[in-house]
Amino acid sequence: MRGIAYDGVRAWRGIPYAQPPVGVLRWAAPQREAAWSGIRDDSRFGDRAPQQPSQGLGFGVSLDTDDEAPFDEDCLYLNVCAPEDAAEKSRLPVQVWIHGGGYAVGSGPQFIGDGAAVARRSVVVVTFSTTASVPWVC
Repeated sequence: MRGIAYDGVRAWRGIPYAQPPVGVLRWAAPQREAAWSGIRDDSRFGDRAPQQPSQGLGFGVSLDTDDEAPFDEDCLYLNVCAPEDAAEKSRLPVQVWIHGGGYAVGSGPQFIGDGAAVARRSVVVVTFSTTASVPWVC
């Protein structure tokens, strides 16, 4: 996988952890993502679960820290951020950020971004583009 390196960290975004829950898989148990060959570009966040559009939280914090990631039912992706020198260390703690939002707002990168601020303190950060496949009914 090819991620990005910047400001003392390495980040891999949009890593699929299951097949898209669409079509016949919509209400089925998660299925393992198919293997890929070659180098996979993991420099962009995966799609976010369908939600109502938001204007922010009302106190100056935008919900759209990953606003380039569209909403789609194909939203089962991980994001990983690690210190740049992680491979040189034998063990590092891992923080898993599971976003909230009551199936109405939120995504892995919301507030925490890709976790660079935490990763610079020798912690590996894992977030999810979403925590569940949420069917949205208008």
